[in-house]
Amino acid sequence: MDMQMVIRYNHEGWLKHVPYQLKGYSAARAALSAEDGLLLYGDRIAIPTSLREEVLEQIHRGHQGLTKSREHAKMTTPVAATGVSPAQLMTGRLIRTTLPMLERKLSSQHIDHKAVEVKDKQAKKT
Repeated sequence: MDMQMVIRYNHEGWLKHVPYQLKGYSAARAALSAEDGLLLYGDRIAIPTSLREEVLEQIHRGHQGLTKSREHAKMTTPVAATGVSPAQLMTGRLIRTTLPMLERKLSSQHIDHKAVEVKDKQAKKT
């Protein structure tokens, strides 16, 4: 059901607030596309969470080691086994978390060009 909703949002446009279970897909929406009823992440097929264990088993059948297969699947699947986006793992924060800003640093200041020229001339004289 999640994949159908993601494909629909991808086709019709994403809502401002998406259900919790789709937040990982929403964060990766720029890389998502749908073709022939399949959800693609870049050039790879996105696997629904409910089928990931079964797909991992099938991946393992064609490879020598389960650990390497799992590592490969983690690298190529958005929001893989951890359920956390790569950005969250790297920064330890939620992607849409806002940073507090100091108002005084945001206020614009007008530069007195004449004062700058005077200081520049003084600096060149010394």
